[in-house]
Amino acid sequence: VIAICFFFLSEIDRVRNAAAGFEAELLRNGYSGSICDASCSVQSDADYIFSDIGTMAKEVDQAIQILIRAGMWNRSLRVAAQAGVDIKDATHIEFAMPLTSWAVQLLVVLFLLEQDDWLCWLFALVILVLQVSWFISIAWLPRERRVFGVKSMAKLSPLWGIVAASTHLVCYHLIGIDYEAPGLVHGQAALLIGFTALGLSFLVAGVEHVAHWPLCGRAVAQLMLARNWCRCGDSSRFTMVKQDEATS
Repeated sequence: VIAICFFFLSEIDRVRNAAAGFEAELLRNGYSGSICDASCSVQSDADYIFSDIGTMAKEVDQAIQILIRAGMWNRSLRVAAQAGVDIKDATHIEFAMPLTSWAVQLLVVLFLLEQDDWLCWLFALVILVLQVSWFISIAWLPRERRVFGVKSMAKLSPLWGIVAASTHLVCYHLIGIDYEAPGLVHGQAALLIGFTALGLSFLVAGVEHVAHWPLCGRAVAQLMLARNWCRCGDSSRFTMVKQDEATS
């Protein structure tokens, strides 16, 4: 059932992704890279618009670039782009992986509650508290934080699955430890708690703060945001750099 739901949600994500790509193409249609090259069918409208823009043409161009690449504009995305993060498709959410992961994690919680061990019950309670906190934060935080939180969970969920499955494979099939052994169960529960807490921290921090974490903040923000996360150079700023060079 979980697999069927995953493929159904994946198809929905594919359709939504295609629609988002079409909208991005419409935004790029006829855009030369600067608002200064824009024209209006009525010259008085153009004069009125440019008088309102005044000396802020550079800021408007940067906002348009972020809007085209990310799908929306806000301060968080602007700060992330200035930090060197490629914000392409940063506001497009894929639901298949996180929703499937939440279903699997619920099964893990039920398994922990079935154990005759108070520590397993405690682990299950902590996991539920973290999950409820995550959903409350999703409902309370601004849209850009919500998007980054869901995208982060979409990256962390398969990573948790790979680590948990690898641990089970090594301990149960190679070493011969029973899958209900307290040590193995406690370790797997602690692993899930760690990944859930990490996803919650990404949600609360937001992309603009994660991008400025020391050492690997920009790479981590890039990984959480986009599929092509290795493009963490200045690709999100190439037009802005060109405009800076042109105006200098």
